[in-house]
Amino acid sequence: MALPASKFQFEDSETVALLRALERLHPLILAFDTRGRIVWMSQACQRLCDDPSRHLGKTIDFLFAELWDVPSRQELRDQIALIIGQMETHEGAVESCFEFSTPAGSTFTSNLKFLRATGRPEEPISICILPPEDPTAISTPTDPDDGDLGSMLKLFPDAAFSIDDQGLLVDVNPMVSSLFQMDANQIAGKPVAIFRSLSTQMAKRLARLSGAEDVLEQEFQIARPDGSTAWVSLSTRHLKMREGSRASYLAWVRNLGRHVLRAEELEIENSRLDEYIHRVAHDLRSPLVSVLGFTQLLRRDYDDALDESGRRFTERIERGAREMGTMIDNFLELARIDFDPSCRTMIDSQSVLLELKGELSGRLERLGVELVIPDACPPIFSDRTYLYRILSNLVVNSIEHMGDCSLRRIEVTIENRNDCQTISVRDYGQGLPLGDSEKVFEPFYSGPSAAIRKNARGLGLTIVQKVAEAHGGRAWAESESELGCCIRVRLPNR
Repeated sequence: MALPASKFQFEDSETVALLRALERLHPLILAFDTRGRIVWMSQACQRLCDDPSRHLGKTIDFLFAELWDVPSRQELRDQIALIIGQMETHEGAVESCFEFSTPAGSTFTSNLKFLRATGRPEEPISICILPPEDPTAISTPTDPDDGDLGSMLKLFPDAAFSIDDQGLLVDVNPMVSSLFQMDANQIAGKPVAIFRSLSTQMAKRLARLSGAEDVLEQEFQIARPDGSTAWVSLSTRHLKMREGSRASYLAWVRNLGRHVLRAEELEIENSRLDEYIHRVAHDLRSPLVSVLGFTQLLRRDYDDALDESGRRFTERIERGAREMGTMIDNFLELARIDFDPSCRTMIDSQSVLLELKGELSGRLERLGVELVIPDACPPIFSDRTYLYRILSNLVVNSIEHMGDCSLRRIEVTIENRNDCQTISVRDYGQGLPLGDSEKVFEPFYSGPSAAIRKNARGLGLTIVQKVAEAHGGRAWAESESELGCCIRVRLPNR
């Protein structure tokens, strides 16, 4: 059942026009606000629902959970929240892989695209595009004719144009004039080779378009008529036009200038921050070494002169100094993370777990904790040092936060899921307070009890999250009060 268009309208005619135009190219489209609440659904999306009106004002995960089985509703909410945060700082589309299940019990992954609609700074609207190959088997409608396509291109926030089978430009929107410094009206009907003056490589790529392959955000540097240069990204889509239409391809070009400039500014800021952290760590470590050294001398040379309280005080001083040293080491470790994805190889995760279990054996035995690892583990596409860091921090986090519980066991599992591996580390301690699933990755988060706050180092999971994101993956927590906690890390295998 589809609702009248007015049910899903809001006061922004340009955004509605853009949504309607996109609907002609992609049948499955959702529009949502900054809190993930649905404000508009395409007709095809509405037909998927028994009652589309139930989803107006509800969050996206509510709709996804109705359409497909989801492994974890909380994981889905966390993933959507992460995407919304990325769109606040990322220009262009954000693509994310979601995992769903069919009623028969099989699982499938689907790459969804998200982008922020322009022209609404006071109330930003974001768009979610489900891919045509989605298992719902929705048929893709015929793309618009030349007249509709020309009108749609005028709404594009980026430079956009259509191309026919002979490589001639059909429709060119006004943003082309602004970005390329070429008269959009004068270049319509000309071959794509006219862009050679801007970038030979980009013109060659446009001349090689074929229906079997779309271009996705391929970057080029262009040289404009006034002598200025700019970095741009090119994307294309093959169109299935009505009979008699000329256009065969849609192309749009995004100016990366502001994005690149901001990235350079952030790189400079990060370098300054790293330098500051190393300087502060050095300044803190020097007096700390003195504190530890003199405390040990005091205990060695004057132990007989100290009463029980004095010995206890010196032990507390030494323990506090060592904890501060650990904190400084963690700060430096966090600052040093500079993961290079090109250095990844298939790592024997079983050997890494056995090495970790051997290193922690004394501590586990002293605390009466059993560490359970699989008999066989799949290889993980990573760097051995960083994989060890992830597993070590996850297990140590469980040791420090499980508290006093009857079942003192930590279980590690590694699962293969299509194009990724998921590492899970579960304990059976007191779990997390309601609403703390995201807070655990914040620096210096500690559990609710005094005993846990005393043992926690504070940066272990922050480091795990940063390393996972450097892989192009993610980390999240699942917990039920009094039933323990499970931290999961998903790493792509490509």
